[in-house]
Amino acid sequence: MTLAATILLAIPSLGCAEDVRFGVVDMARVLELSEAGKKAREELSAQIEAAESDIVERQEELLALKEEIERQAMMLSADALAKKEREYQDRLLEYQRRVQDYNYDIQNSQYELIDMILSETNSIVHDIAVEGGYTIVFERTNSGVLYFQEDIDLTEDVIEALDR
Repeated sequence: MTLAATILLAIPSLGCAEDVRFGVVDMARVLELSEAGKKAREELSAQIEAAESDIVERQEELLALKEEIERQAMMLSADALAKKEREYQDRLLEYQRRVQDYNYDIQNSQYELIDMILSETNSIVHDIAVEGGYTIVFERTNSGVLYFQEDIDLTEDVIEALDR
């Protein structure tokens, strides 16, 4: 049973059904349409572009080294060839570590930016709920709410408050 259904079933037993006022906020839309969400996407895009640029540069270096090894394989002694191949393997491992580090850093940045926005958004939702006399405000996608009247959608109010 969803959280929304559980709460709705419990309300009549509390004897206060006529005093209950519901609200809904679509946090995905808040993240997508708010200035804070747009700025976060821009920051992440810049971080991703820088990482991709470095990764492409390192890929090209690896490819050039591999081609050099293949060209010189017949001319190099066994020791010199083994040394070049070890160098290639070392650089390949460094490249793979770098890609993992970039992925980790980008994922952490994404979590931090979203967490910062959601923290501020939760405070705004609280203020709107208190001012508007809402008993319960559901998050649209995670609460199991399948239908609601548009007049209880507080998303635009939240976006406007967040953009101030």
